[in-house]
Amino acid sequence: MTPRIVDIDSHVLEPPDLWQKNLEKEFRHRAPRLAHDENGLEYLEIDGRMPRSYFIRGGTMARPGAVGRDMREVLTPGKVGYLEGRPAGAYDGAARVRFMDGEEIDITLLYPTLGISLEAESEDSGFTASCIRVYNNWIVDLCEPFPERLFPIAHMPMQDVDEAVRELRRLEKLGVKGVFVNARPVKGLSYGDPYYDPFWAQVQEMGIPVSLHAFGGPWTMGSELYPQDSVDSSWWIFVMVFGDSLIGMTTLFKDALFERFPQVKIVVLEAGCGWLPYWLDRMDGVYEAYSFTTPMKRPPSEYFKRQCWISMDPDETTTPVVAQAVGADRLFWASDYPHSGSGPGAVAAVKGNIASLPEPDQWKILGENGINLYGL
Repeated sequence: MTPRIVDIDSHVLEPPDLWQKNLEKEFRHRAPRLAHDENGLEYLEIDGRMPRSYFIRGGTMARPGAVGRDMREVLTPGKVGYLEGRPAGAYDGAARVRFMDGEEIDITLLYPTLGISLEAESEDSGFTASCIRVYNNWIVDLCEPFPERLFPIAHMPMQDVDEAVRELRRLEKLGVKGVFVNARPVKGLSYGDPYYDPFWAQVQEMGIPVSLHAFGGPWTMGSELYPQDSVDSSWWIFVMVFGDSLIGMTTLFKDALFERFPQVKIVVLEAGCGWLPYWLDRMDGVYEAYSFTTPMKRPPSEYFKRQCWISMDPDETTTPVVAQAVGADRLFWASDYPHSGSGPGAVAAVKGNIASLPEPDQWKILGENGINLYGL
């Protein structure tokens, strides 16, 4: 008997004309689309303008599909286009399954790429909700022919909590097993703010996990220290820090989300896991000293071990320490394919880095935790 292998966080690269073809008529003239600036460099136009996020402008939009390519080439403005840089497995379900077969991956949970920044680029909640519905429909359709292998994790429109609740109810009818929100709240409110309680109540009723997923932009922690007109100046900090995931997760504890909603399930992605034991220790210490500043009723580590999960990167050598600290049943692995830094050999790397754990714990991390949490 061998464990089933589940990649808990992998990506698609959406067709750049997805929204032009499918957005509701009232918004179609504002649809996200590939465009070129005065220097002929590619960018994703959103709501009729150049985006703020350097992630989707600057003539280096091939970055998300850079797996297997020389990053110096991909980060040269205008060198490789978005369409040229997309591997087939990033937009074609059959090609993705063939890639998985070669990597010995049984199941993949899929997230977007271009669409992740939509809510940070437009304050029109009706427009962004429409764009998100278009993506959710597309990813559900892409996965439908492969019900045992590909699972969509749907995007949530969080600028308007009523839109989010409506989308949850619509997706429930489509059989979606998980959703995600941007790790950094886009409305200027913590996700633990009572404004979002109708969303968490609906999530809890449905019993589906909610992922906090990192996304790029000039608002990412540390990016204010570097100019946003040169990818060389900010790229290393962007891929290194991912501090938004830490902040997004921490606010859920401070605001006692897990006290109000004891069945809500939170998954933290694309931030690695080696920092977690320290962070939980730190939060518990702060709670002990300043518990009067928060409605929490117990130490944060207790809530985490009851209601939270986190993904390891394939190359994380400290994962056995994390498993010992929080329990192997709280851990997954994630490839982030086809984004830069991902690539062939992820499963072998994960196996090597968790080899010191007891075999039952290895099996949990490799796939059993994902299967159980998402009901795959």
